[in-house]
Amino acid sequence: MIQNKLFRFSATAALASTAFAFVYADNSPSYQELQSRLDSLENRLDDTESNLKINGFFSASFATHDDDMAVTDSWGGLSDKNDFRSLSNLGIQMTYTINDYMTMVTQLAARGHEDWDVEAEWAFVAYEVSDALTLRFGRQKAPLYLLSEYIEVGYAMPWITAPDEVYGITGDSTYDGIGALYTFSIGDWDTTLQALLANNSFFSANVGGTVDLNDFVTVSLTGEYDSWTLRAGYSLVSGDIPALAGGAVPANPETDISYVSLGAKYDDGEWLVMSEMVELSIDGAMADVKSSYLMVGYRFGDLMPHFTWSKMQNNDAGDRDFAGPVVGPMLDAALVEEQTTYTVGVRWDLMPGTAAKFEVSHITDFEGTKGQFVATAQPSHSSLDIIKFSLDSVF
Repeated sequence: MIQNKLFRFSATAALASTAFAFVYADNSPSYQELQSRLDSLENRLDDTESNLKINGFFSASFATHDDDMAVTDSWGGLSDKNDFRSLSNLGIQMTYTINDYMTMVTQLAARGHEDWDVEAEWAFVAYEVSDALTLRFGRQKAPLYLLSEYIEVGYAMPWITAPDEVYGITGDSTYDGIGALYTFSIGDWDTTLQALLANNSFFSANVGGTVDLNDFVTVSLTGEYDSWTLRAGYSLVSGDIPALAGGAVPANPETDISYVSLGAKYDDGEWLVMSEMVELSIDGAMADVKSSYLMVGYRFGDLMPHFTWSKMQNNDAGDRDFAGPVVGPMLDAALVEEQTTYTVGVRWDLMPGTAAKFEVSHITDFEGTKGQFVATAQPSHSSLDIIKFSLDSVF
């Protein structure tokens, strides 16, 4: 890699300059000793270069929509203005092989909608207990979706952003904890059992405060055979949710939360069909959600037009009535989200490692809720259209 070669050259040059300074000093080491030091440094740098792997990704995006009253609750607060930042991101992933059994993985990501602040999405040490079992210690992605492992990498997905009705309901999916991956076979199926015990803390715009997720436990099972991938997952967590509606609903320090997910993908090199169904259940005033999507794409050489239907709906109507005839409807207005999105797009693989994408999404069926928009800046009409473009790359 260029970075390693530059480091190697700089380190060697620095040692060499020091060595020549010593040649003219009293009690200086011999030329043979200096050469031995340089050779030792070269060997260490060679080992570092062979053990270190650096990859990166970026997405340069544009988006806008046709409702000047609405601001998205996700995607960095996307509005009707020409937005070149909200869907853009940049990341670097470094993998260092410590020895035959241990590997260190770090992924640093910066997002446009977060003012390009750098955040560690991955920061864990993996220990290979056996050929079948690997343990991870540190910061890692929870296995909640089909695309959890590479949700930050736009190039790895058919869309510019994964369907928000499904991928946008769980908040931040990065956790600190202990994970395990166990691989085995069931007949012709290559199967992976993944588990994670962890915790997380993040700001929720819906809640208007910080949500602490403690004792998060999730288990998922993924099977792959020929062109098929099937996945199922289940999660349990205790969440500390702050007070709502200015304190009208008191804080709940130990809210029980469960999450169920099912996914399937078929990819034979021409047809790409993906679908996921999820259900999020939260005790108390927070709204329960049931969501799903179906995506169909077909590749014509380097082009892949695709269509996606996605829907989210409230799953606990009336659960906020306990707050009374005034606060209850206020909570419904702030917390309940329903919407359906129809997306037509095309992906064009310009060259290896680079793809251009264009999408138009029609969002409707809000059913009197704010949908996935800010409660104070929700759609002023029964539907709106979002136009998106991105240039995605990996390197």
